[in-house]
Amino acid sequence: MKQRWTLNIRDFGPISEGKIQIRPMLFFVGNNNTGKSYAMTLLWGLLALGRELFPDDPQSNQAYKRCDVWLTERLGQDRVAVDGEAQLLFIDWFNALLRARRRTFLAFLFSHPVEAKDIWISDYTREQPIRVRWKADARRFSSGEDYVQFPVNSESPPGERERHRMLKYICWKLLMDGLSSPMYPAVNLSSARSAREPIYLPAARTGFMLTYKALVQGLIATEFTFGADELLPKTQFPFPTTRFLQELVGLGEPADSKFGDVADLLEHAALAGRIQRQGGPVPTYEFQPAGLRHTLPFHVTSSLVSEMAPLILFLRSALDYHVMVIEEPEAHLHLEVQRLVARALVRLVNRGLCVWLTTHSDTFVQQLNNLVSLHESPPQQRDDFLQQFGYVQEDLLSPNDVAGYEFVADANAKTTVSPLHQSASGFAVPTFSRTLMDLLTETTSLHDGSESQ
Repeated sequence: MKQRWTLNIRDFGPISEGKIQIRPMLFFVGNNNTGKSYAMTLLWGLLALGRELFPDDPQSNQAYKRCDVWLTERLGQDRVAVDGEAQLLFIDWFNALLRARRRTFLAFLFSHPVEAKDIWISDYTREQPIRVRWKADARRFSSGEDYVQFPVNSESPPGERERHRMLKYICWKLLMDGLSSPMYPAVNLSSARSAREPIYLPAARTGFMLTYKALVQGLIATEFTFGADELLPKTQFPFPTTRFLQELVGLGEPADSKFGDVADLLEHAALAGRIQRQGGPVPTYEFQPAGLRHTLPFHVTSSLVSEMAPLILFLRSALDYHVMVIEEPEAHLHLEVQRLVARALVRLVNRGLCVWLTTHSDTFVQQLNNLVSLHESPPQQRDDFLQQFGYVQEDLLSPNDVAGYEFVADANAKTTVSPLHQSASGFAVPTFSRTLMDLLTETTSLHDGSESQ
């Protein structure tokens, strides 16, 4: 992940204001109903659906015209850098599109009208600027690690519509390079996911795994549209959940995956068995405990199995994705398993996958803190700790790769999103600390009172 940008929110659902800078690992904490899932759904939606904000035709607004002038002045030039000044032009254009279409965008994303006074991107930075290349014999747009490349004909410069396509390509590369699908081809909203579309694992995964066949049948005939302002939702699920159900159907047989060994770790250490796929147009997923020949349906297994099954299935799949969003990865898990899942997710981050999550678990966050603290320990002490606690180098979490945000509601149930303070020991989480201190005070008082009688 070479770029960083900040998502700004104002009067969005229960959230009055907030600024969230993307990192390879993001986690949101806070009481229930403070908007954590709202913000995470919005982040996923920008990555998965943001391309739909770009219209098919060139625009007349000033933000777009400034980008067009910038490109027109540089047609055919060698190694054109999209420098800091140009980056601002493109971010301004994207923000203009987002503001103009946010009602339609949010209504589609949430399958329900959701208001937002303002949503915009700011504070864009990138390790190396993207460069624009021109190639005389090229037939299509292409991109590489730090560049985009366009066909050029010195006798026939690109017209307005072609420049518009180029500008969309550059803008999307700036924002979503390494995070989401490329600009072209267009998003397929009705069935198959796009390449590199982010994964979303919703809360209440046990319920979805127990009922997903019946739910999927209701989605097969669903029509998806994202266009007119009078858009009416055609499904009762937010679009990320709909996508999750679609993907469960289309996962296919387990495949070689760079995350397959992490899935193996979770199955072996947490489940003591394997998640099996039974084929068919709508496949069945069951659990095979270690030592048994037959499989068990999820409704006769522990909720641990059905809760973790989606994570394991997606890690073992052949799907191409660079971001995984998980709501409450600790749900239904014993504290020991929560620690294991935290380690597994850090390993994914260290392999280049962005992992963004919500959590209510102080144990889960403390495990992340320990892995940050280990990363920052002096080398000799770190090696001793790795051996003592059974960690490996891939378990360590760089503080530069993680950020935490706390969602706190005021007396009027309006939430402010604030960054958690980070030190070499990790993150201090006031939401957890206050509750734990209250519990400790109560426990101590009860214990002292019973001894005095």
